[in-house]
Amino acid sequence: MKISASFTKQFEWETLQSEKLRAAILAAYAAFSFIYILCISLIVNNQSTSIDNAPVPVTLLAFLTCLFIYEYTVNRILNYRLKRFKTIHRHFKYLTALVEVGIITAMLYVYSIYFKKNSLLSDVVMVSLYYLIVFLSSFYLDKIISLVTGTVASVAYTILNLMEQENISPSAAGELMYNRHFIYATGILLFFCGIAAAFMANQLRKGIMRTVELVEDENKLFHLFSRQISTEVAKE
Repeated sequence: MKISASFTKQFEWETLQSEKLRAAILAAYAAFSFIYILCISLIVNNQSTSIDNAPVPVTLLAFLTCLFIYEYTVNRILNYRLKRFKTIHRHFKYLTALVEVGIITAMLYVYSIYFKKNSLLSDVVMVSLYYLIVFLSSFYLDKIISLVTGTVASVAYTILNLMEQENISPSAAGELMYNRHFIYATGILLFFCGIAAAFMANQLRKGIMRTVELVEDENKLFHLFSRQISTEVAKE
């Protein structure tokens, strides 16, 4: 078997390993967020008066549960394919990226409604979640997927925040975070983060390909010289 053919299979296997790790990270993040929000809600209610008590954000927790189940399922599917040395369809990656952004957008919309009195906190969490999704897209080692994820996250963030402009808090921080120009700037930054993730994924892929090309060139030279001289000298 040629080195290029064997490398192609190995590269696909390594890509699946990377995608499997990405799904595991997001599943762990969803589980941690679920526990964190639930604990915070219970602590706040226990320390507040009955008048100030707020219900546990069940809808938000349901979205986190859906995200965890989805990522865990993706992780298991990839693990199944790895054990049988089978690749996965390219469109599966796009579907996964779009579903993740969709779940997080819906979840953060609920979050912004539930915590709309604290717009600064909700916006910080919102941006960090989108950044996490965009940067983890580089695990796919596919620049197109990173660009698509960055673009979708940018558009979803911008639309979601423009919809929430009417619910901003009267504080100066809230007015700043939900200022139309600030929203557009943050959306553009998310798009450029997608470009950065795409560049990183592409550079990693190119670096691996260059390494393989060098190995193939060395292999060709070795076979060429080994026909004319001894194997020991050819190795040197």
